Amino acid sequence: MVRSWISLIICILFGLLAASIIYYKINVLNYPVTPETTVNSWYIELQGTLERGHKSKDASTFRLTLPEENEGYSVVSIQKIANGFGEDKQNKGRELLLTKRNPDSRESIYARFLIYGLDANQGAAPATDKTDYLKTRYTVENRISNPSPETQALYDTIDFVIDRADSRSSTPLSFLKEVQAILSEDTQKAAFLMDQMKAKDLAALMVILARVEGYESRAANGILLADEVRNADILRWVEIRSNDDSDDVWRRFFTDPELQGKSLQIYRWWTGNSPLYEIKNFKEARLNILVKGNQDGAFTRALWQAEEKQPLIYKFTLQTLPLDQQLVLQVLLLFPIGALLVSFLRQVVGVKTIGTFMPVLIAVAFRETGVFYGILFFGSLIAVGMVVRANLDRLRLLMVPRLSAILTVTILFIAAFMVLSKDMHLQLGLSVALFPVVIITMFIERVSTMWDESGGKEAMTASCGSMLIACIIYFILINPFIKHFVFTFPEILFLVFGLSLVLGRYNGYKLSEYKRFWALKRAIEKQQKG
Repeated sequence: MVRSWISLIICILFGLLAASIIYYKINVLNYPVTPETTVNSWYIELQGTLERGHKSKDASTFRLTLPEENEGYSVVSIQKIANGFGEDKQNKGRELLLTKRNPDSRESIYARFLIYGLDANQGAAPATDKTDYLKTRYTVENRISNPSPETQALYDTIDFVIDRADSRSSTPLSFLKEVQAILSEDTQKAAFLMDQMKAKDLAALMVILARVEGYESRAANGILLADEVRNADILRWVEIRSNDDSDDVWRRFFTDPELQGKSLQIYRWWTGNSPLYEIKNFKEARLNILVKGNQDGAFTRALWQAEEKQPLIYKFTLQTLPLDQQLVLQVLLLFPIGALLVSFLRQVVGVKTIGTFMPVLIAVAFRETGVFYGILFFGSLIAVGMVVRANLDRLRLLMVPRLSAILTVTILFIAAFMVLSKDMHLQLGLSVALFPVVIITMFIERVSTMWDESGGKEAMTASCGSMLIACIIYFILINPFIKHFVFTFPEILFLVFGLSLVLGRYNGYKLSEYKRFWALKRAIEKQQKG
């Protein structure tokens, strides 16, 4: 009894501690309780690794193109870490040059940008003269008067492509579409033009051809904005508009057919044909780009306010961590809540499960597949695994080799399912591959053991209970409010810890047991009355 009171007191103390910190964050630092329904700002994070090359007298440099403000977005925050590097902004602040005389064998750089979405035409356009988008030496007035045969062939090819595309189009975008179609039909002409014009890619070539026709055009580079992207790709497209006052809006044209016609939220990082980064005296550079939607602009402002009022609290805020660590913690912080739910359902309700916290792991697996396909894959794999395990029992194998054999069969089944889904044109390959096969293997082993010891009915009941709890925890893991609240106020886990202590002291009847003893209770009451 004393231990129960001690557990209750500890729970109350931890609950008060959590409530105090959360109250301070909400009322003093203005931390938002709920996430915004729409995302209007994004974090873009760069994580780079530089491999040292041969020793040189010259300094090693890394040149990075910084994100630019444009018509749709504003860059409001830039953070960078490059220990030991000298920093210098060049090209009117559009490029960052990092320099180090004697770099280590492996150097790490880190940068994070916060960008805000703006209303149409609210942001600033690149400070480039309008005529710069028309400049090219291949227009008729800029051509050589007495060209060589090879140059004349180039001029003739340019005129052929432009005249044919112009006859089939009526707008700048339709012109680009026809140019791409012509170049796709005649790959020899496309290769010849790219070689003679020293065009970097198809987008650069189409920009030149559009300028020859008289359209303002430029090559643009950017990334797709989404809630969570761990390894974002740099996208490249052509922007075009009419050289008059009738249409002053830049139109976007993707050279990748898969992106054409789609409504995508894309941030234009920079314009032109320059690369994202350049290295000198480094052997290799590996750069990973992460994108994370900032679901609360108010929270960002609260962070800046916390940095000014309470630098210590700001220093220990999870939102200051690198994005990849944030994405991991957003899931890990929900584990204790899932574990508390499993404890409650097992200890108080009486739901049977396979393993203690196996439902939490299954719920994490469902994050990669979704509930429907997760249950489908899980059920199929369990059925196959049970058949294999039953046949392996005849060989009397030891546990570890038996687990290895089951794991091998599980992976082979997943590989076969991926091939089958491809032939059926189902986009399930990635989610199946990410399904934690080790979890499945251990689950199969535990179900088989329970089947042998307690019978098939108990094993199936526990399996269904595990799946039920896993589905409940899955919806907790993907709930935006819970994810936001726990990640913003991780102090809530103090209360979870206290509740776990109180729950651990509960030794009363489970809800499922009341039904079992109800008949006995009525019999005793009837006997007492009689």
